[in-house]
Amino acid sequence: MRAAARLAWESDASGQPTRSELAERFGVSLEVVAHALREVKARYERLLRQEVRDQVGSEEEIEADLRALLEPRVMVAR
Repeated sequence: MRAAARLAWESDASGQPTRSELAERFGVSLEVVAHALREVKARYERLLRQEVRDQVGSEEEIEADLRALLEPRVMVAR
């Protein structure tokens, strides 16, 4: 019961698991989770960059499009 309460408390507002939850779920350290998340993010950015490159012409356009796609957005509830 305490573990479930602790996990529920650690969940972020989006309902996504926290790094602590992931570490516990997969039986690894927080450092391993952090490394894996960095790797996934880097791969995502490489793939996104390639896709954008295939759609636009110049490096300036690529950078501008990537900034627009990757900037944090504030979601407003309606």
